[in-house]
Parts: sequence; structure tokens; C-alpha cells
Amino acid sequence: MPEKYLRPSFIAKEDGDFISIQVSGDINQYTLPESRKLLDEIVRRHRIGKRDNLRILVDYELVGDVDSATVANIIDRLESNSGRNHRVAFINMPEEFQHLIEIYKLKEMILVFDSREEAMRELMK
Repeated sequence: MPEKYLRPSFIAKEDGDFISIQVSGDINQYTLPESRKLLDEIVRRHRIGKRDNLRILVDYELVGDVDSATVANIIDRLESNSGRNHRVAFINMPEEFQHLIEIYKLKEMILVFDSREEAMRELMK
């Protein structure tokens, strides 16, 4: 990984069937292997692949660089748990990420909100 990139970090907090994940650092092609490992650890530790009807809020407020590798990683993780009826929402997404979602026509699959309150209302429906 080039030195100019910040290492990724994923911190998850669980409250019943709600999991909040704070992402920080750079999430791009250079950090993707480490990001996948960290996300897989959260999936394992919180038993996301073995539980139904979870509500997951992912906050990108502290993320620097984002590229299409992020989109592919998110799609992979969402599809691997699609039979569990999880609802996933994202807040504080960089404009670049939102632009990639539009390019790849993923607005229906990847829910992005401007505020935590708006995301929580949608997740709890």
C-alpha cells in the first residue's frame, strides 16, 4: 500500500438488532484487502451472516479517499447476506461515492442518506 493512504478502520457498536459501523481512513484499491478483512471480522463478531432482520447504519464521516473498489466490496457483502432481510443505510458518503452509485445504477440497492435521523427512520420501517 502506498504511504500516502490512511489505513482503514471499522468500529461497530451493537444495540439489539441495530449495528452502527463507523468507517475511517481511505477505502480504495490500495486498502481494499485490509478493508475486506476488517469488515469480515465485524460480520463474524456480530454474527451478521447468521442473524435475520438486522438494521445496519454505516457512517463514512471519517473516510478520506473512496473509489469503485468500495462499491464492489459493499455489493459483495450485501449480496452475501441478502437472504437475511438486513437493511443497510449509509450516511456521510463522499460525493465521489454517491457519483459512483449513480453511474452503476445502484440507488435502489445502496441507501444513502444526508442525516443519521433520516437513515434511522428508513431503517426502522
